[in-house]
Amino acid sequence: GTWRLNSLTIQAGGTFTAAAATITMDGNWDGSAGTFTAGTSTVVFAANALVTDGTFPGFFNLMVNNAVTVTLGSSIYSAYSNGTYTVNGTLDTNGKVLYDYSNYGRAPGGPVGTGTISGTGTYQVESNTWSVAWAQGDVAFSMSIMVFNENGDATTTLTLASNLSASSSSFTIKNTHSNIFTISTSGSNYSIAVKDLTLEINSALTANGSTITVNFNFTAPGAG
Repeated sequence: GTWRLNSLTIQAGGTFTAAAATITMDGNWDGSAGTFTAGTSTVVFAANALVTDGTFPGFFNLMVNNAVTVTLGSSIYSAYSNGTYTVNGTLDTNGKVLYDYSNYGRAPGGPVGTGTISGTGTYQVESNTWSVAWAQGDVAFSMSIMVFNENGDATTTLTLASNLSASSSSFTIKNTHSNIFTISTSGSNYSIAVKDLTLEINSALTANGSTITVNFNFTAPGAG
């Protein structure tokens, strides 16, 4: 079905099951006390909004319209298992974490649109497969970026499918497991331009023939 709501609050003990609905929001979304079951739904923010929702796996298709600013009131999960998130306006991370699970079901994962993801929070790409692809597309980045391996102790590679252009952002490759997690610029030699670049333990960057631009700090403690 199709819904248009001025605002939404899911109260404690409540569950909103969206199935395949398209839900257009003209105001705030607060699912912090209840449960949002996204199904294959699409949530479109057509007006400025504060979004608070701690439900995993969170939103399936999430869209921020042109000239709209969506501000995170909590960390949120998006695009799990073939979902997409489209940012044509501004998505302000506001000190929270925007978890991008788009790599879990499609390749390449990553944002769609021509807007901006910004703020003092973190944009975290979650990878759980042997080899996946991720693309920034035409969305501008202005916040901390973290690529995180969730694939246990399997050796995993995340391959860029576009240039990564985020000259005001820190970029961290994080791995909490024993085998190596690698970011590859691919045979297409996609470029990386960031403010700071950090390779944490058991992480690696395969630069191929790419241009890597780091404006300030490069930290690489090494593998293993």
